[in-house]
Amino acid sequence: MKIIVLIILVVLFYTTNAEWEMCNKNRFGGVSNLAANNNLVLAATWGEYISKSTDNCDNWEMKTSGLTRTNFYSIVITNNEIYAGSDSGVFISTDYGENWSQNISSYNVGWTLALGINGNNIFAGTQNGILLSTDKGLNWTHKDSALPINTIVISFAFVDNNIYASSSDGIYLSNDCGDNWKKKISGYFPSLAVCGKDIFGCTSSGNVYISTNNGETWVRKINGLTVSSLSSLLTIGTHIFAGNENGVYHSSDHGESWLMESTVLLNSSIYTLANNDKYIFAGTTNGDVFRTKLSDFGITDVPYTKITNFEYQIIPNPASDFIEITGVGAQNVGAHCNVPLQDIQNNIQIYNILGEMVLFNPQPLTPEPLKINISALSAGVYYLKIGNVVKMFIKE
Repeated sequence: MKIIVLIILVVLFYTTNAEWEMCNKNRFGGVSNLAANNNLVLAATWGEYISKSTDNCDNWEMKTSGLTRTNFYSIVITNNEIYAGSDSGVFISTDYGENWSQNISSYNVGWTLALGINGNNIFAGTQNGILLSTDKGLNWTHKDSALPINTIVISFAFVDNNIYASSSDGIYLSNDCGDNWKKKISGYFPSLAVCGKDIFGCTSSGNVYISTNNGETWVRKINGLTVSSLSSLLTIGTHIFAGNENGVYHSSDHGESWLMESTVLLNSSIYTLANNDKYIFAGTTNGDVFRTKLSDFGITDVPYTKITNFEYQIIPNPASDFIEITGVGAQNVGAHCNVPLQDIQNNIQIYNILGEMVLFNPQPLTPEPLKINISALSAGVYYLKIGNVVKMFIKE
């Protein structure tokens, strides 16, 4: 009886109150990478292409149109494009994962283990170094002449102009867009994450390191971490999450101490972590996806602001090439707005008459008035949604 009580106390001491649940009813191939933006969640998998959910992982659809490979290792979402790294280059989707394409330059990127976006720059980490595209994946150039030959690059992180690349032999830093690299710490680092201007890196041997001075020095932070390996990191505000073969660990004090997550995740090999404004998602090597609410951790300062009752107008309507979104009443879009422009952009979605989302979080052509390019849309009736307000417009 005493032994039973002791075990219960240990579990309560080392776990949080977050409730994790499995959210993919039909298990797919091992999940190598997750990307999330609003309700859109994409899973790169080993052997089963790319899967897509538009309802926070309640339902999934496998997407294969245009994909000539089945093994994918990395995926990122930016503006209107999605980039997915495979065992044979990078594939691109401009319709939220419904269809994919690959040009010869993207094919030549090779085995793509990591993708990172920094402004207009797209970095690809491969089994043979780093490549850069500045034109949305149309052309790629090597940016690894300063790296050892055949360096395997696994993860990227960005702080201002500093680019961090983790590899099979350490973390490298470049502050000139990849022209030069300098090793900052040795070791095998599967994942990097940024908290403010601080860099976190986890190792395959179960350690977490932090640098607060641009990678010049690193401090190990393992208080409460009792693991033999780590595979993924995620930062949300001051909260840090680390995935490993036994579940997820969580730190709410900048890595000073760690707690093991819910026992639901025990024996679940967590390979990748992602989040949107409501949930944290965890993908496993055996094809499961789990989620938990951000609110279970008291997290409210995510970089997604839900806008409600935002009144606006669409002009011109009908429109052919672009629409302008202008506010009325007390709220105006742009510089005079008491709702930040980025928050508005993060809440923009456009649907066709069938209820299919065809555009989300578009990069505005101009900030004031907020001008959105709709030239790629087919002629017809569409619905623009900002927060909970929906308005119709016609594309000529």
